[in-house]
Amino acid sequence: MNRLKNIIFIGIGVLIIIAQTMYVFTFQKKITEEIIELQSQSALKYAELAAQEKNLKKLPVLQKELDQINAEKNAAKNSIPTTTSAAKEFIEFIRLIENNQFVDVKIEKLEETVYQNEAGHFLDKKYRLSYTSTYGETRMFIQNLNNSYQLINIASFKIDNSPQKDKNNIRLWMRYGSQMKRVVASTVEFSMVMSAGEHSEDEIYTTTFNSLNNAEDAFLNTEGVNEEPIVPIDERKEEQTPAQSSQPKPQSNSTFKLELWDVLASGDNYSFVGPGVNDALYTGLKSSKDTFITLNIREDGYSVVLEDEQGNVKQNGALIPIAQPSFNIISDIVKIHENMPDIHIYINNYTKDVVNVTLQGSLLETIHVYNEFEEEVFQGQTKGKVKLT
Repeated sequence: MNRLKNIIFIGIGVLIIIAQTMYVFTFQKKITEEIIELQSQSALKYAELAAQEKNLKKLPVLQKELDQINAEKNAAKNSIPTTTSAAKEFIEFIRLIENNQFVDVKIEKLEETVYQNEAGHFLDKKYRLSYTSTYGETRMFIQNLNNSYQLINIASFKIDNSPQKDKNNIRLWMRYGSQMKRVVASTVEFSMVMSAGEHSEDEIYTTTFNSLNNAEDAFLNTEGVNEEPIVPIDERKEEQTPAQSSQPKPQSNSTFKLELWDVLASGDNYSFVGPGVNDALYTGLKSSKDTFITLNIREDGYSVVLEDEQGNVKQNGALIPIAQPSFNIISDIVKIHENMPDIHIYINNYTKDVVNVTLQGSLLETIHVYNEFEEEVFQGQTKGKVKLT
């Protein structure tokens, strides 16, 4: 009996030990699994923390890049002309047409589109311009429009020779005379895109024409055009002979000269001379009133306009390579009145070089020189791309 009890007691002990062992192993396994899970999660958290610390070190660089992107975005937005700047540019556009003295000028507004995106509120205005001029004049005019690509975008351009056959148009014959064989009718369709807003201090768009072209050729469509040799606006030069080169020679040290006299001088009292394809080009004006002289210098040519306050205009120009331009202004004005006329000289230099302007002679206080930003430049100063000595 005692033996049976001992066996039962031993069996119960063994079962208890086995149960305890199984419990310990089962619990320990669970704890081990939990520890492994915690270690895995800790490793992930550590990796995330390390990545965040790495990104944190990049924050100044990323912020700098973001600031640069925002600055470029704002600059691009501010470079779009506002309606105020567009209005000023359109006035310059009309003045350019008037200075060219085109015939049968007609400007039509075709349509206006209003649209808005994340950059702002914009207007797209489309126009059609038609006029009659010589082939050379219209070629230079289209190049000037192309120079204003930031605002004026040419959609289409057509010219034809129909005016040359119109023998009854007295206005054309009075305007062009012997040049009728070069007269063409032109039609230009263009658009003006602008932001709907007033001019602000942040706006970096300028209303002056610049020297960049958005077309390799000034003409998009010359079908049916009798292409005479392109000659300067001043048609007093002789025709080129076949033996002469039709390609302009590059001009180094391109020099312009302006001589000024009082009204008592014989002939023109404003005499301008600039480089030409073969010889120098002369442009003169006789006036006793305040006078405005505008010289536009580009790397592919130049134009000059002499105009007094009464509207008398003389102009000239040439398509010719220009390099290292200089402008000599010589005054031989004699004071014949108490109040002598003021002479305003605007130099719009669109080349890569600074134009060196020399001013010498008498009554220099009546002569005012301005740069491409219409800032007056005084002797000894350099402003913009104009240096006055």
